[in-house]
Amino acid sequence: MAKLDLNSIFTGISGKLSKDSKITTRTRNGISHAYEIHHPFQGDPSQSQLTQRSTFSDAVAEASKILQNPELHQHWQSLYNSYRQQIAQSPNSTSLPLNAKGKPYSTLRGFIIASLSQQ
Repeated sequence: MAKLDLNSIFTGISGKLSKDSKITTRTRNGISHAYEIHHPFQGDPSQSQLTQRSTFSDAVAEASKILQNPELHQHWQSLYNSYRQQIAQSPNSTSLPLNAKGKPYSTLRGFIIASLSQQ
């Protein structure tokens, strides 16, 4: 009897399927799961959420400008290279900025956005 594996369809999908979707997907141990969000939050965002969203969007816009300006790009690239060297020399250092997963930033853009967001 044939066995049908639909997992290849879902390997590129994770998270919510659309802005208003109540269905989300997640892959654990190589198995994809789709499930319904039962009680999505319906209230208005708090002031701190709005502030965080604004700060992040401003940082993304500024990072885009930095990456388009060759002089600023070179400056931030040297800062990022220095950061990566420090990570390589002392990977368990608690003084270096890490992403939300506790890992070093792996892209220049992510490093710039995080640095600008923390100012």
